[in-house]
Amino acid sequence: DILRVLQVDRYRDGQPLADPLGGQHHPWMGCVRGAVRICSEAFSDLPHTLDFAGPGQWFSLGPAGDAAGDDLGPDEPEVYAVAHRDTTVVRIPRTAMAGLLQRHPSFGPSLLSQSALQTRRLMERTDDLKSLSLGQRLAKQLALMAGQAGPLGEGGPARVVLDMAQHELASLLGASRQRINQQLKRLEQLNAIQVATGRLLVRDHRVLQRIGEQGC
Repeated sequence: DILRVLQVDRYRDGQPLADPLGGQHHPWMGCVRGAVRICSEAFSDLPHTLDFAGPGQWFSLGPAGDAAGDDLGPDEPEVYAVAHRDTTVVRIPRTAMAGLLQRHPSFGPSLLSQSALQTRRLMERTDDLKSLSLGQRLAKQLALMAGQAGPLGEGGPARVVLDMAQHELASLLGASRQRINQQLKRLEQLNAIQVATGRLLVRDHRVLQRIGEQGC
């Protein structure tokens, strides 16, 4: 039944994920290919990345399962999604959500679980801003994205290419590009990553995980 109502959309790199009906309809979306940056301009005049959804992750820009169609209030910050590289997403239209919940009551707890995961990621990012250094937050984020990009394995260091420019990492972590560049050079010296134009090669995700937990 879910497959019957799913809609498939494809976006080019940097293209906003628009609701085909217009307005703030807050459909549930899942990333199939590429990645999605969830952004807001509430904290400054520049877009700030609140979350980063990779393949296999579901996300929503509004209340889970709410089919009323109300727009955001005038004092609430706008949250929007942007394709990171060429991206394919599936969406459950908001108008179809109420019917799914009526026909499949067990779908409700699963939906709430996904909403809780998204909220937990945002809360963890906020806590990290208070408790971790920029180097730890960068290493933790790169290790997370490497896990989303491909299998890491347990037998040895995994090599994963991340299509992520330094200014995009700066937006994701709420730091300047210059500070991100300094921290990337430190990670290169530890042989955890290799920096190339517009992308990063993760050489050893275990080093990134250790730095994210304990620092350099």
